[in-house]
Amino acid sequence: MKVKYPETLVERDDLSQAAKDCVRHFHQFENQERAPESVIRSHPALLTCCVLPQASDPLAAARLLACLLAALRSLGVNGVHACINATDHYLHQFYSKLGFVEVHREENGRVYLARSF
Repeated sequence: MKVKYPETLVERDDLSQAAKDCVRHFHQFENQERAPESVIRSHPALLTCCVLPQASDPLAAARLLACLLAALRSLGVNGVHACINATDHYLHQFYSKLGFVEVHREENGRVYLARSF
């Protein structure tokens, strides 16, 4: 993603702030904490999905995630994980409805949900 979206894109005036934030995220990814090795070994792909609050379709997030999961499957990925806050019951329920199960919980409040293909 860093090659496809160089960091210089954030200087463009025609990009939305959300797009600029995504580009910055790609380039700062190494500095973020990683999932435990046991999670990465069985579910190597990391999923981060955000939908803007002004999205008018309440099913937009589920549809977007279904497309992302299909793309990962088509690329031969055998499992995916997501990290959420333990207090975010809405997000936990959202991922659970899409087949994710809790695979690891940390004392710092992080919960790792995963799905295998």
